[in-house]
Amino acid sequence: MLNKVNITQENILYGNTETIEKIQKTPEINSKVAGNQTKGQFLDSGIVLPHEDIILKGLKIVKENPSIGLLRQDVREKHIEKSKKSKRSDIETTFNHRLSILVPSKIGMVAIAENYKNKYNINIYIVDINISDSLFMLAQQLDNGEKIGIVLSIDGHLTPIIISKCNDSLHIVVLDGIFIKPMYHFFIDEAYVKLLHVYGETKCQLLYAGGTRQRDRYSCINDTFIILKDALRKPNLINELFANSKIEDRYNSKAKKYYQSKTVAFPKILYKTMQNKQLLDKLSLEELQISLKEVTDISNKLTTKTLKAHFNKYNHSIIAHKSSTTYGGGRNIVTDYDINWLVNFYLQIKAYRMLVKSFGVIDDGNGKI
Repeated sequence: MLNKVNITQENILYGNTETIEKIQKTPEINSKVAGNQTKGQFLDSGIVLPHEDIILKGLKIVKENPSIGLLRQDVREKHIEKSKKSKRSDIETTFNHRLSILVPSKIGMVAIAENYKNKYNINIYIVDINISDSLFMLAQQLDNGEKIGIVLSIDGHLTPIIISKCNDSLHIVVLDGIFIKPMYHFFIDEAYVKLLHVYGETKCQLLYAGGTRQRDRYSCINDTFIILKDALRKPNLINELFANSKIEDRYNSKAKKYYQSKTVAFPKILYKTMQNKQLLDKLSLEELQISLKEVTDISNKLTTKTLKAHFNKYNHSIIAHKSSTTYGGGRNIVTDYDINWLVNFYLQIKAYRMLVKSFGVIDDGNGKI
């Protein structure tokens, strides 16, 4: 038996009312955003998203060059809830905005990496085969004072990693965007155990600075490049992360070896891509005033941008449709309802900005690859 129930709720799940009021009440620090916004075609409310002109350019590039990437609808992952009565509910959320999520292909990723190398003099490598050996080899090639970013692809999920060498010591930082079971970090751990044999425990350290910040289904690629671009340009970030870390015991089953790594909370200075409501709700008034210009040595020509100003620019409340199917008791119950949902669009918008800026690396001069 299938029952369908329609419910209307006024609720904000992505950032509750208290969080919104906190952001709005926090004093601005010269955070005026410049630019002409005249489109307003992606939200039903007609509100103009930042950089819509660049989004349109990006969509044109994808249309004319399908191999550069895919466009996906923003449907959040189904998640399962279990009750004490052994009932299970599958919940899926669909948003009514029309901003497709851009998922760069390997060609697109290489172009982004090359553009960042040309613009910021940072090196980002993409690793999706022979993972342990590749990580081991890249770490071995580093000179003192050098650090690199790695886009690590495991089972369709991408993870940002930084490897730095200083005073003949290696530091490896994993900045994952979702909470991943230890088995998915097996290849990282395997490479680390091999590096321990070369450098010794005092000269080689591994740190996990992740946690779940990504909530949409497709943006791990975009999140990874944004995080690496900012983290590689942030002075002293690695030292600060290790200074605030705690030790964690781990075991590598293949090497049959116990070893130690470190863990630390994801740094607030890199919160621009954050989609996780629980972590956003925990931001204090002081943390909302963090100056994002600290990410680089390059000062912002227009403004001193804070986390608060960033969220004010990229957070928009839209209508989300939730569908919940409950199984148990001899019948399935489908419940549909609409809610208000505060979405941080930065990750999706930045994907188009990265595409437009990096396309010149592979453009044949006529708008084609």
